[in-house]
Amino acid sequence: MVVKAISGIEEYHSIINSDKVVLVEFWAQWCGPCRVMSPVFENMSNGTNGIQFFKVNIDDEDAISGEIGVRSIPMFVAFQHGRKIDQFIGASPPGLETLIHKVKASA
Repeated sequence: MVVKAISGIEEYHSIINSDKVVLVEFWAQWCGPCRVMSPVFENMSNGTNGIQFFKVNIDDEDAISGEIGVRSIPMFVAFQHGRKIDQFIGASPPGLETLIHKVKASA
């Protein structure tokens, strides 16, 4: 599965208000840990059914990052029906995998 970049707050709202579980990676080009985790996130999206994967560049989409309150990156947030259901912050593939398993169980 290709992880799609979200462009604009309207698209962001449309995506997170879905009845499906959505996992969003908040990242920035200058962030070393983000460059480590982005390929891991994309790799984990392959073969993970029941969750839709997206990413938001916080420098390009400051309205989105401000609305969600991004304070540290990389940040991975799961949404369903417009509500945040869980999140993980950091550059730990096992931590991200745990988040995916938790939100997949609620899907």
